[in-house]
Amino acid sequence: MLFRSAFVETSEYLKEDPFVQIKRAVPSATLVAIISKEGMPIKVESVGDLQEAMVGSMVAALSNLTTVMLKTQMEYSILHGVGAHLIVVQFDIDRIIALSIPEEDESNIGTYLAKIKEIIKLSKGVK
Repeated sequence: MLFRSAFVETSEYLKEDPFVQIKRAVPSATLVAIISKEGMPIKVESVGDLQEAMVGSMVAALSNLTTVMLKTQMEYSILHGVGAHLIVVQFDIDRIIALSIPEEDESNIGTYLAKIKEIIKLSKGVK
């Protein structure tokens, strides 16, 4: 009986974990990262040999630069690059979410952004 209880608790946690929800909502993502606003990687999963500290510092720098330029907290940014697009979304006051989407999946960026925003809203308890 203990095993069944542990399984139920674990599956409930995975259902509620925003990182897992985002990975499921954006299956083509080659990078999914939660970064502190200071640039410290909290949780990063990527395809390839990306250095977590470098990704964290670059995403935080982009977020901070956007905040300085707009004089308000960034809601999201989308960077178009060669071969991929980077979606950067403010998760909360202290954390940032970054996703890399292959260039071939460009037509789904709006859908992915809407899903991410919904996951963030639900994780904060807003209905």
